[in-house]
Amino acid sequence: MQRPANLTVADLSPAQYDLLCNGAGPMHLGWLIPDLWFKAAADQHDLAYWAGGRLTDKIRADLIFWANAILAISNIRPASHLVWAWVPALVLAHMYFLAVAFPFPSWICWRWRRQPYGRPELAALQRFLDLLARPASNGDIPAKLRIEQDWRWCDRCKRRSLQKRVAGDTVWLCHWCHGEKEEKG
Repeated sequence: MQRPANLTVADLSPAQYDLLCNGAGPMHLGWLIPDLWFKAAADQHDLAYWAGGRLTDKIRADLIFWANAILAISNIRPASHLVWAWVPALVLAHMYFLAVAFPFPSWICWRWRRQPYGRPELAALQRFLDLLARPASNGDIPAKLRIEQDWRWCDRCKRRSLQKRVAGDTVWLCHWCHGEKEEKG
C-alpha cells in the first residue's frame, strides 16, 4: 500500500489552517500552554495528527515535532551567546515532546487509520469549507453538505466497509483504505 506524500502547513489554505492548526496545547485551550518558540512545530504536529495513520506514523509525527522544536531553539538569538541561555528552552522543548508523545490523552487525539490522510482528503476538506463559506438561499445548510453512508463492497481492499459520500455525489470513500469508488449508473 502506497503512503501519501507528506503534508506540510504550507499546503493548507487559510481556512484549513484555522481549522486544523492551533499551536501548542489542546484545541481551544491555547491560553493553557504557551506556544513560545514552538508554534510552527506545533502546527505541523497538529496537521500530522489530523492526517492520522498507524502507530509508526504517530511516533514519526511526535519525533518530527521534537526535532522541529529543537531547530526552533537554534533560531533564538539571546543577548548573550552563552550556551546556558539555551538550556531553559531545551528543557521546555523536551517537556513539550514528552507531553505529546507519552500521556494517555495524546493517544485519544491521534486518528488511528490504516493509511494517513493525504492531498485528496485535504482537497475534499477544502471543498467542504468552500460550501460552508457559501451562504444558502434560505439560511439552512445546503443539501450538498449532508453526508450519506452505507455498507458497501470495496474493490480496492476487498472487504465490506462503511463508506461515505457527500449527498448527491457519485464518489464513495472507503473507511478502511480511503479508496474512492465511482458509482455506476
